Amino acid sequence: MGTNRQRKSLSTKTGSTRKILRANAEFVYVDAPHLIGEAQGAWWCSSDDYTVYESFEESVEAVRAFAEEKGPFDGIFGFSHGASMAALLCALKFPFKFCVLVGGFSSRATDHQVLCESPIQTPSLHVY
Repeated sequence: MGTNRQRKSLSTKTGSTRKILRANAEFVYVDAPHLIGEAQGAWWCSSDDYTVYESFEESVEAVRAFAEEKGPFDGIFGFSHGASMAALLCALKFPFKFCVLVGGFSSRATDHQVLCESPIQTPSLHVY
């Protein structure tokens, strides 16, 4: 999971990892569903004070539909905006066995505070 319609870029950047793990893992990539401008995607659009994430629920449903169509998936990997989205999906109890979060950030959305009160139960690796 990433943003800026970077499925292809993320696939390229994880190429050596995919090669090492090819006998044990398949990597499947999904783009953020909301367009900003002509080519950039986003999982949500933040209010100026970052307390409201517009279109978040639609993104959750888009990931749920993608997982139902292409899954099941053992884990989730997210980079930047996608890492924050992946963490929120785990907090929402999506059935992942693990998550890898690279360069993510905590949600400041008021509606997400209840999700952020307790640690994610999904085993996770956080890379900063």
